[in-house]
Amino acid sequence: MRNFILLDIQLRYFSRNYFIERIDFSKIQIFLSIPIIIMGKAYFLWPGTHKFYCDGRIMVGSDWHRPLITLLIHVTSGIIVIIFPLKNLDEKYFFSIIFGSIIIISTVFLILTSLTNPGYIPKQIPPFAFGPKYAPTLSFSMQLEPSKIAALDSKGFSIINNGRMILLKNCKSCFIARPPRATHCPECNLCVEKFDHHCPWLGNCIGKRNYHYFVCYIFFTTISSWFGLVICIIFIVKYFVNPHELQSVEYLMGIVVSTLYILSSIVFIHFLTGLLFYHLFLVITNQTTYEHIKKAWKSFGISPFSKSKFQNFNTAICPKKSPLLFAPRQKATMEYMHYQMSHSEFAIVKISHLKDINTQSIIETNETYINNETSGIELSTRKVE
Repeated sequence: MRNFILLDIQLRYFSRNYFIERIDFSKIQIFLSIPIIIMGKAYFLWPGTHKFYCDGRIMVGSDWHRPLITLLIHVTSGIIVIIFPLKNLDEKYFFSIIFGSIIIISTVFLILTSLTNPGYIPKQIPPFAFGPKYAPTLSFSMQLEPSKIAALDSKGFSIINNGRMILLKNCKSCFIARPPRATHCPECNLCVEKFDHHCPWLGNCIGKRNYHYFVCYIFFTTISSWFGLVICIIFIVKYFVNPHELQSVEYLMGIVVSTLYILSSIVFIHFLTGLLFYHLFLVITNQTTYEHIKKAWKSFGISPFSKSKFQNFNTAICPKKSPLLFAPRQKATMEYMHYQMSHSEFAIVKISHLKDINTQSIIETNETYINNETSGIELSTRKVE
């Protein structure tokens, strides 16, 4: 009958994305190949650079502060326009309702774009690599047999799509053959389905599952910017037409704010408008930013995924809901196998996003004694027969 030592590990107050802690098993007389299994929720073990909040319900990128700055600038500029120039116009209530509604809608799409999983493809490493029970995963197989890494040295393999040959590239970082249109994002350290680009201002990749939110955000932000520009111009024209009516400090503040808004808009609005039309072009031609810049379909003349312009638009802006390729809050298992243990060797445990996490590690051995404490880790054991 096999004996097991069941380790209940409490990992406390570790921050950032991951840590590596060495656990000393020198008091265990082990000279075997040992499978170590660590169990927890999937987001604890997530191999990307992301942060998780609210028990895995909210997923943000490593540069999560940037979308907060973008949100602050977006909302503040709208409020300033409403308080100063818009408040002093005759049609202030009508314009305020329209302008405020556009600002709210664009803010909602900004948040959705930043917080929506764009279509991350989990790395082919535990616990996101699935296989038969106790069978080594691809990553472990390559560690044990380095010759298998040669399988990833080839570019990939080709498939036929819409009468054209498309190359599916291998990803050496994620140990996968990427699906069509997927690309590895170095910022997130993951492959993304239908990768468009990584947006630093929104702190997230733009891909299959959030591209429609991104286009809607650009659209409503462009509309709100032009709306604010027109309001400021109307206010300044009114001042020059009837200067004797606008002599208070409040009106003078409106002039200053309107002037600054117009000057800043000269560059900003043209950039936003150009970006909007660029993405509308990509939408109707069924391309991504990455494909267009890399000229991925130059040899084809047109994207092999393109249909009619209406179908392309409908597919991009009103897509069918794509399922997540991983559930952050589901229980997951991390397997560390084939470690030779001895008096002088250590087991290395790697877990992501730790904060008062209770996990379990099962070690197969003939010994039933352990007594060790490491900084930040509490170990307790019991014998299971």
